[in-house]
Amino acid sequence: MAIVKFVSDKDCQVFIDMEFAGKVAPDSMLKVTLETGGYLIQIKDDDGHLIKEYDLEIKVSDNQVLQKINESNCQIEDVIGELRNDSSLRFYHQRAIFCYNGNYGYINSQYKIAIDPVYSYVENFTNLKALVKKVFPDGEKANIIDLNGNICLDRWFDYIGSGEKTILLKSEKVFYVLSKVDYSIVNQYIDAKYNGKGELIPVHKNIGVDDMYGYIDKTGTEAIPFIYDYVWNFEDNGFAKVKRFGVIHAVAKDGTLFFNLEQAINDGKVFNRKRSWLEDSSESEVVEVYSARKLSKEDSIKRGFDYLQYYPLKEGNRWGLSYYNENVISLYSCNRFYYIDEMNENYLIYRKDGICVIEAPEKKRYCFDADEVVANFQIEQEGYCGHDTITINNVIIRKNNKYGIVSLDGKIILPIEYDMITPTEAIQGNKTGVIGIVWKDGKCSFVWMSNGEILEPFKYDDIIVNSASGHTWLMNSTFLVKEQGKYGCVDFNRKHILPSIYDSIDFHLEIDCHGYHYKMLLYKDGKVGTYEYCNYRSELKNYVVIETVFSIDPEYDECVFLKHKDSVTSFTGMSYVAVKKDNKWGIIDNKPAGLNYYYDFDDHWRNNPNLKDLDFKYNSLEELKDDADNEFERRHDKYINRHRFDW
Repeated sequence: MAIVKFVSDKDCQVFIDMEFAGKVAPDSMLKVTLETGGYLIQIKDDDGHLIKEYDLEIKVSDNQVLQKINESNCQIEDVIGELRNDSSLRFYHQRAIFCYNGNYGYINSQYKIAIDPVYSYVENFTNLKALVKKVFPDGEKANIIDLNGNICLDRWFDYIGSGEKTILLKSEKVFYVLSKVDYSIVNQYIDAKYNGKGELIPVHKNIGVDDMYGYIDKTGTEAIPFIYDYVWNFEDNGFAKVKRFGVIHAVAKDGTLFFNLEQAINDGKVFNRKRSWLEDSSESEVVEVYSARKLSKEDSIKRGFDYLQYYPLKEGNRWGLSYYNENVISLYSCNRFYYIDEMNENYLIYRKDGICVIEAPEKKRYCFDADEVVANFQIEQEGYCGHDTITINNVIIRKNNKYGIVSLDGKIILPIEYDMITPTEAIQGNKTGVIGIVWKDGKCSFVWMSNGEILEPFKYDDIIVNSASGHTWLMNSTFLVKEQGKYGCVDFNRKHILPSIYDSIDFHLEIDCHGYHYKMLLYKDGKVGTYEYCNYRSELKNYVVIETVFSIDPEYDECVFLKHKDSVTSFTGMSYVAVKKDNKWGIIDNKPAGLNYYYDFDDHWRNNPNLKDLDFKYNSLEELKDDADNEFERRHDKYINRHRFDW
């Protein structure tokens, strides 16, 4: 005789071969003595509803058999039981996917649990392995498992995307491409500051001793060739900046090259222009179609600048310089060209037989024991209206995967001992590119690119330059910084504009002839707020600087910057924000209209939102937008009347 012990986490009744055997209460036990043989066990609730049914086999007498009756186990077995009648269920390598409580696992061909349902996403097994995803405190991660549920990769990865043949995963700053045939890593690329927004990802990889840049898509396929010295993220206009032979061009998503970003954006656009002649001052409207000259494959090698005396020419694994538009002599024979500058000082930078060479004016030559000249950068200081421009040229070099800076006269600016050095287009007044980002031991800091001075301790997880892409008179860039997993914002002098307490920050810059204006969305603990800063010069008071600041702490479910009649709000107008709270929308105005026309700035407007007029009366953002233009006009008139200026 065997003793069978029934234990349950809830009140239930036990039936053996359809006969009532007793009741089990929580924290108690029902003991039943059974002879060897097979029995039908049924578990029912107090209302007689069947909770669980299964076969129990007693093979050995004088033995104790423990039967745990857990409600969740009952439910999961019910789910598996229903799969027996599912004609669409398919097994791959004797494993089939099932879902329980929103999570996924696998059963075997005997309809037993083979791998517990602990994953947020799973795929069918291919060649004895499968892709799975699991939710962790810091987000959803991906890995590969075998038939027994063992993890095949040494860490959990961020899942980027997949195609028919490949899967793209990411860990820290490296993208890994896996083959779907055997789930092995077939390629890997280093992140080139991907912002996570575009379909094409800027990355670089080692080709020999060179570090070349290009783009991959979210399946890991190389979408734009790795022929560039550096690449940037694609912008909202559909183009990205790329650097080749020291010159910045623009590339489209299909790989088409343009001379520059401006030509790429305007290519094929129709413009209405008004023209007049000196002898006839009347204006006439002329319709023009702008057509930019795209760079052919040959032009992209020549860089597309007709004024160059030479252009790089590749034959096999060697490069040479030939006269432009003539198939004549090869002046140099080297492994790679990095930089050609014939307009200013006739500098030439290349690598030959493992040595990097800078050929400077007056037949001066400087040699560096370096694997690669990673990037040249220019620090530009402009005088008024672009006159009296001073350009400082330095280069970043790499040796044994360590980076440093040298000047074009052979001087070591920063020793070759850092993990990465990145030039930026950060602007300080009329100077561009004076600050770069330097990495060491997984942390980064700011570096003065002209003299190599490191400006802060290596304390940041990341530094992101604002989206300034050109020169604005007396503009100062800002930086988003990440410290201990949180984001903040600092100014050009590294003073905090916002403390590093936010989960994420979205930054947007607008440039106007009067100055500049940046807006940020601040995310913290599931809520969102805003920060706005406006800097411009008053035309009526000797171009004195006027600043306005407006901020909202993260207290809303959603914030959206609004535009008046589908156009960006100007600096002479009023900026306003749609905010959502408790499923209702309202409008907050950030600053008064016509502010830059006042002789005296009223500090009343500094960080003083119009909260008293905030009314959460809209059910959706679309409904709010229908009324937003009228609301804008009403508040515009209100502030104009309050501060009316008569010319």
